[in-house]
This record gives sequence, structure tokens and C-alpha cells, in this order.
Amino acid sequence: MKAIDEKGEYAEKDKRAVIIGSAEESTPTETLKKDEKLVADLIKYTESDVVQKAFTDGKISHHRHPSDRAGKRRPIKIAFQSKELRDTFLNGIRLKKGHPLLSSLPLPMQDHLWSS
Repeated sequence: MKAIDEKGEYAEKDKRAVIIGSAEESTPTETLKKDEKLVADLIKYTESDVVQKAFTDGKISHHRHPSDRAGKRRPIKIAFQSKELRDTFLNGIRLKKGHPLLSSLPLPMQDHLWSS
């Protein structure tokens, strides 16, 4: 049933965060390396032991979307095991004053992380 399928799809979206505006490198390997560093830096920036442990345990993943096409600024989707973990990640970033890590990111990415 379509309504049931949509409910599951929305539940999955509640477990994701999206980074907009991060430029891609000249090769997929370089882009992946850059994305991994960005995600790791954001997770560290949250100062959340729970989020950091989930990342270390491989329970947080990320990919460029759409994954089957090349692009210059495809969004990075970060998937968490739960909405609560995603919320802890976002709150750990949003509640900081000054946001020193994000000041070096492209403006569209900064805006997306701060919008509600």
C-alpha cells in the first residue's frame, strides 16, 4: 500500500542529515576521501560521545546523492541508525557558539545546517 510505503520512507528520512554545497574533487576517490574527512570532522565537532562511538562502530554512513551519477556539488547524505542519534548530531553542531569548523565551509552548507 502506498500510504504504508510512504510512512516507512519518511521514517528513514528522519534518520538522515544532508550537507549541501560541498564541492566534489576531480576523481571519485578524492571526493570520497574529502567527504569522509568532512563527516568525521563534523562528528568530532559535536563533542557527543554517543555520536562519536556510533561513527567509530560503523553505525553512521554517508554517500553522495544520487550515487549513480557524477556531479560537481551533489548533496552528501549522512544516515544514522535512529532519529535520536541524528538529532544529537545536529544539536551538537547547531548549539555551538561561533561555529569555527563551519566558518570554512561554503555558505550554502552553513545555511543548511542551521536552518530548522
